[in-house]
Amino acid sequence: MSEFDRIIGYENEKNELKRLCDVISNRDKYSSFGIKIPQALLIHGKPGLGKTLMAEAFIAESKRKCFSCKKDKPDGEFVTEITSVFDKAIEYQPSIVFLDDMDKFAEDNLNINSDKEEFVTVQSCLEKIKDNDVFVIATANNIRNLPKSLLRSGRFGRQINVTYPQKKEAVKIIEHYLSNKKISKEISAETLADILESNSCAVLESVINEAGIYAVYSGFDEIKTEHIIEAVLRTVLKTVETERENPENEKIVAYHEAGHTVMTVLAGKKVGIVTIKSYGERNGICRAYGYSRTYEGFQDFKNHIMIALAGKAAVEIQFNESDLGVESDMQIVNGEIRYALEELGLFGFEYLCDQDSYSRKQASKRNDEIVRQMSEILNSWYEECKKLLTDNKKMLDSIAEALMRKKVLVWDDIEKILTTK
Repeated sequence: MSEFDRIIGYENEKNELKRLCDVISNRDKYSSFGIKIPQALLIHGKPGLGKTLMAEAFIAESKRKCFSCKKDKPDGEFVTEITSVFDKAIEYQPSIVFLDDMDKFAEDNLNINSDKEEFVTVQSCLEKIKDNDVFVIATANNIRNLPKSLLRSGRFGRQINVTYPQKKEAVKIIEHYLSNKKISKEISAETLADILESNSCAVLESVINEAGIYAVYSGFDEIKTEHIIEAVLRTVLKTVETERENPENEKIVAYHEAGHTVMTVLAGKKVGIVTIKSYGERNGICRAYGYSRTYEGFQDFKNHIMIALAGKAAVEIQFNESDLGVESDMQIVNGEIRYALEELGLFGFEYLCDQDSYSRKQASKRNDEIVRQMSEILNSWYEECKKLLTDNKKMLDSIAEALMRKKVLVWDDIEKILTTK
């Protein structure tokens, strides 16, 4: 059994690790082809995706002596520690140096172009091991905190970017976490993967474990769907359910969340979970499958904005009044429209951001023009959103009524509503 079997899913990443492990384990074979042996690999991505597990599997599979280094000392002492680790690795070669959370080596590294002593030391040590049989593997959550000089070819130019598990991978990961749990037959890994799409491996594990806690505490002999739902909400919202101060507001919340749900369906997407339960300052939540800033096209971008506007629009349609619970929606809308204008050039190149080219006075004038353009776009899309919801008022009413009755809906519930004539 390979050490890489410990990694569930991530087949492409595992293949890359296996290939590189073979290279450093069979140096002579590759050198005979005139190939220069790689000496460093950086595995980066958001927290909870299994980067450290991948690094540890690589180290174990290589069967080399490993010398680890993680920021756990004051700056001066830590610089000495880095040097000491590399010196030991040279002494006991063939070996591996493991730099865990390398982006945190200099925590005050606000200017990535500055010469922080920790990173300069790592660079110097990489030069030192060039003619030695020492391989360096590092992990990082945010490579923007690392100087570009450290990421160039010959240093950490070889990288693996670990992203959220795709659907097939998520199913395998969930099956692994469910394997030692007492699970009701009504729960499938496939459904869970849908509900928890675009979440880290750590979140998947946490939700399943949390569901087990709910089940045992409530006196059940197995984990039911209701426990999974509670665990998802608890994990996603990071707080416990609270009692609504104004129960009469529940109908407004139901139409708000129903608006998000209907617009998501009209955009051709599924809704993983929607609730009108109150959690902390959140009166409800509608969680669609798989959000990403990597839009498939202009219409996909527009749909994302329309979904965010739909909560406000639904309340206005049903109650003829403004919805005050739209702060988080407006933050999404404002940020994404400005991003589209300044970063993507979706509405003309004149709005592309280049702050260094503007004086303070020019920047202020330019910002006023951007805000005006944002307002025009949003007003137009908001009216379009209201028309779509009005045209699909029956669906809006049905989902709002179901939410008031059940408090929580998952895609299976919504699909039944959509297919009911």
